[in-house]
Amino acid sequence: MATTAKQRWWGVGRQRIGVVGVLLAGTLAMAIAAAGQEPKPGGTLIVALAGNPPGFNPNINYSTLTHLPTGQIFNSLVGYDYDMNLQPELARSWTISPDGLTITFSLEPNVQFHDGTPFTSADVAYSVEAAREHHPLGKKAFGSIERIDTPDARTA
Repeated sequence: MATTAKQRWWGVGRQRIGVVGVLLAGTLAMAIAAAGQEPKPGGTLIVALAGNPPGFNPNINYSTLTHLPTGQIFNSLVGYDYDMNLQPELARSWTISPDGLTITFSLEPNVQFHDGTPFTSADVAYSVEAAREHHPLGKKAFGSIERIDTPDARTA
């Protein structure tokens, strides 16, 4: 018996609906199973990039391939929360002068580099100067900074 175009269309449609239904049910089952598990600390996070980063020094490399991994490795003085409000990171607090021309950062104590060397205001000054000099957008981003004073190890 010959099938009509309508019968062929509905047959394919039912088959596709069945496949999609099975896939959705499987996805839902996995989500429910995962939701009941307690999170475990540790492990490995694998992130796929479109290519190899040109380097891991954010002061000299301007590439999404560099930014994605280094954003997970290096801290900034300040960061943002989900509502885009400034939040402290390496800076414990900061004040802005009444004329808006000076920002004074008070740095978190007891922050160390991987080798145990303390993080100080001299490191802040060095990082900004290195970015200004070597980063492709450094002059534009940091060109308006007249100077960076470091009156003590915890103030920049």
